[in-house]
Amino acid sequence: MDVPQFADSRGRLAAFERLHPLPFTPVRTFVISDVPPGEHRAQHVTRCSEFLWMAAGSCRAIVRPREKCGAEDEQQFRLTVHGRGLYIPQNVWIDLCDFTASGVLICVADAEYAGTCG
Repeated sequence: MDVPQFADSRGRLAAFERLHPLPFTPVRTFVISDVPPGEHRAQHVTRCSEFLWMAAGSCRAIVRPREKCGAEDEQQFRLTVHGRGLYIPQNVWIDLCDFTASGVLICVADAEYAGTCG
């Protein structure tokens, strides 16, 4: 999903608003950064809908339907700085990995934290 971005001599602004590009009303926002080389984040089934966007660096997102567990059911996405965001609906298994040293991932969710929402 594309994120509206505006750049000029003062820098870059990216906007996250309900329904543009978010398909839900944001309730919680969190940031993942400083992930050591080789480490993974998430590795769970989401209990809420989430939107993921790289503010710096890059990472890889591996997703699959909750009920599926084989590699043939996986989809992989490379999230890059100022690139497209990734919408993850509720009940999808997600693994975040291969973060660059400068990687900063912004995660917007449609629910408060409930153990493994984010």
